[in-house]
Amino acid sequence: MSLFGMLVGPVEEISVLARFQWLPQTPQCSLSSEYLIAPSTLRSIVRDCCDQIWKRFQPIYMPDKKTEQDWINIADEFYKSTNFPNEIGAA
Repeated sequence: MSLFGMLVGPVEEISVLARFQWLPQTPQCSLSSEYLIAPSTLRSIVRDCCDQIWKRFQPIYMPDKKTEQDWINIADEFYKSTNFPNEIGAA
């Protein structure tokens, strides 16, 4: 990692990711100018943070081996908590 790569710390990375995720209509060039980082660095931060989130939570919330009954239970719980039917079957 270069000296310039160390200037973007974890707090800034999370801040960039939060702005990128919750304000998707904001152009990347606007975010990169607000944080004074290059657009390519912004893309790298978002990609790396999303990869880490996926690696951490995928085994917990989306394990590879799910049975048909697991999916039925998930759909039932979703319906109970939201009073809205799931639409995974349509996909």
